Parts: sequence; C-alpha cells; structure tokens
Amino acid sequence: MITTPTRYRYMRPLGSLREELDRIFGEFLPTTSDSIEGNGSSAVWTPRVDFSENDKSYMLKVDLPGMNKTDITVSVDDHVLTISGDRKEEKKEEKEEYILLERSYGSFRRSLNLPKSAEVSKVKAEFTNGVLKIEVPKSKERKARLVSVN
Repeated sequence: MITTPTRYRYMRPLGSLREELDRIFGEFLPTTSDSIEGNGSSAVWTPRVDFSENDKSYMLKVDLPGMNKTDITVSVDDHVLTISGDRKEEKKEEKEEYILLERSYGSFRRSLNLPKSAEVSKVKAEFTNGVLKIEVPKSKERKARLVSVN
C-alpha cells in the first residue's frame, strides 16, 4: 500500500477540487488539446499548422477545410505572421432533425513569430482544396561576426 507523506495529505482535497473544476469548465471553455471545440454551434477553434524550411524559404501549411479564400486574411507585422478567418455556418431550410452536429463555426486567429532571417516583404500565400500554403523566403544569411575581446 502506498501512503502519502503527512505534509502532502492536505493537498488531496485540492487535487479533487481541481479535477472537478477542470471537468466543469471543460464543458464550457476550449482546451488546447483539440483543434475544434464546441457542439456544432459557434465555437472557438484553432487550425493546425505544419511548419518546415529548406535552404531558400520557410513554409507553412494550414488546414482550413470548408473555407473559401475570401474568408481568410494573412498579414505580417514586425516579423509576426497572423492568419485569421471566419468559418460561416451553412444555412439549411430542410426539415431535418439533427441528432448530432460536430462541425464548428466561428472565428480563428493564429499568430506565429517569424525568424529574423525571413523576407517578410516577399511572403506568398496560396489556398487550394482547404489548405492554405504560405511561403516566406529567407534573406541572405548574415554571417556571424567575430568580436575581439580586449
């Protein structure tokens, strides 16, 4: 049998309280573990981003299924790339009864700090089949300068 040292026994009720609060608030507030939150109504969601690089550029791929390019904004300010958009709810006038609606709708905003070697004035974005591809060219790498110590 494992026993808890006396000095930590007072913390057990706090752990139980925290678990209960996490359970209660988890029903209402988004967590960071899932990309889509909510029950099909207006919800908070964060699209997934793949980031890669090669010798010439940094590349991002963002999954934005069900969106149009007119619903997406890409901006760069002070080496911060921001992707934002609004997924609109489809309006149906059919007399269907929904048992479960899992698709979420609402706004998102995702900001990423770009490396100082990024040529922010030459960023290109392309949206095809629900995937936003962003290419950020690299500037010519500056070589490290040796500083003599006196």
